[in-house]
Amino acid sequence: MHNRSLKDDIRDYWAERSQTYDASPGHGLGPRRAEWQALLSRHLGPAEGRQALDLGCGTGEITLLLQALGFATTGLDMTPQMLDCARAKARGLPVRFIEADAALTMLPDASTDVIVARYLFWTLTDPAAALADWHRILRPGGTLLLIDGDHVTPPPLARLGPLMDRLLGKDPTAAHGLVTQAQWRAHAGIVARLPFRDGLRAQDLTVQLEKAGFATARRDTRIAALRPMGWRQRLLRLGTHRFAISARRAI
Repeated sequence: MHNRSLKDDIRDYWAERSQTYDASPGHGLGPRRAEWQALLSRHLGPAEGRQALDLGCGTGEITLLLQALGFATTGLDMTPQMLDCARAKARGLPVRFIEADAALTMLPDASTDVIVARYLFWTLTDPAAALADWHRILRPGGTLLLIDGDHVTPPPLARLGPLMDRLLGKDPTAAHGLVTQAQWRAHAGIVARLPFRDGLRAQDLTVQLEKAGFATARRDTRIAALRPMGWRQRLLRLGTHRFAISARRAI
């Protein structure tokens, strides 16, 4: 009998979510695209002559922003259905996509100048091993940018969401309005087995980066690109912990 791993469940979950992923605000960049681009530029610096790797690239939203900034860009993801969406968006552009495990890339040593991982780190089954691999494939002086947060702990006012929906109707700016109940159950089963099942905090990640040999360069916790759309979502998500941390591999 085949024994399914946690990574198998994660891959299959995102395969099922691939067709609606971009429709969730905060996943698809939509009207926040310019703010996301500014966030990347602020942390990564000039793109000219540099290679960038988007890990856990999903449908390629960040991959395409990196390419637009001028990086020679590769997107990597272990879910074929996500990569199909990404390749369709990138048709005609000089972007490469690789189907592989973002936590064990199998890429050559010192092969990229920049690594970006958005909403990936908190889902890793072995965070320390992933950081070791990313340190290995970064060139000396290269930058790792992690955009993530506590995706487990509900903000204080989140419980008001169902009441607002009953009074005002469903909110079209709600981030996960298209996720089915079956998908939520699958998601809960996955989260319960993750190292960060109680949430990922910026300070905890900073400690892990330092242990892996990275020097923290910049940490943002108030980020325009991550601000919810619409007054209801801004209210309901008040106090949500999100962050962007960039770190460098020492020369």
